[in-house]
Parts: sequence; structure tokens; C-alpha cells
Amino acid sequence: LIAINNICKNIKFPVQSTRFVDDLNIFYRGKNLNSIQPALQNRNNLLMEWSLKTGFTFSAPKSHCTLYIKFKKYNNLKLHLNNTPISYTKTIKILGIIFDNKNTLVHYLGRKWNFS
Repeated sequence: LIAINNICKNIKFPVQSTRFVDDLNIFYRGKNLNSIQPALQNRNNLLMEWSLKTGFTFSAPKSHCTLYIKFKKYNNLKLHLNNTPISYTKTIKILGIIFDNKNTLVHYLGRKWNFS
């Protein structure tokens, strides 16, 4: 665990991060996808450089991205890890909680209380 403590030094504002054991989440809050996508991709590239130096690896197939957005029309983010596309999903599971792209927690609550 001590070896990955410096990973967050590669993530600078406006991109932010959370880390728990071996799970890392990076996020950016903004209104313009034209600024969000390059900022996140730049951080992905810096994280890949960090992984080459430290020997840790990131798995593109295990990585996912989603947009939390109020608008109905939007384009999906097109992010890559080491030239491999990161899949876009409408829901994402973080530490056991399922978040949907409308930020309603319906998928999480449905599984907990069998509403779905």
C-alpha cells in the first residue's frame, strides 16, 4: 500500500481522485465535454507513465467511465489507457455502490431491496 501512495501526485486540479486500497477513481466536474475529455485523457497518460516507472499496471478491460449529466443529449467520453479504449457504461460500481449516470442510485437500491 505504501508503494502506491504517490499515485495521487500525478492527479492535479481540476481532475480529482479518490483511492481505496487498489481502487482508484479519477473525476472532473465541469460543463464542457471539450475540456473534460482532454483533461481526463492527459491524467490517464500521466498515470500510464507512473505505472511504467513503478511496475504497477492498470487494466483497460477492468476500467470504465461514465458521465453524470442532467442533459438528455450528450456524447460519450472516448478515453484510452495505453491506446486501449476504456468502455463507457451508464452504471459504475464503486466500493460496492452502483451509481447510474443520472445519479439516482436506482440500480443500487433496486438490488438491495429487489425493486428491479
